[in-house]
Amino acid sequence: MTGCSMTESSRTKFWRIFYRISRIQIRQLRTILRNGDSEGARRRAHAIKGAAASVDGESLRLAALDLERRALAGEQQELAVLADRLEASF
Repeated sequence: MTGCSMTESSRTKFWRIFYRISRIQIRQLRTILRNGDSEGARRRAHAIKGAAASVDGESLRLAALDLERRALAGEQQELAVLADRLEASF
């Protein structure tokens, strides 16, 4: 969010929304992984990656990118560990 002029109140509201939506997306990712859906995990990681990039959340973006790539490659066994890393970087 660099270069964006927002009031303090708007910034606070924005971060609360980002936090809430991100927590929901991470929970959804966990459910998708429990169901063994690599493509669903890839799509959810892609969404998390985009949201993280929009707020300069580089560690979260990189963790989501790694999970997205591994899901695309079909590396199902690695995805739960990567989801842990993604959540820790949040």
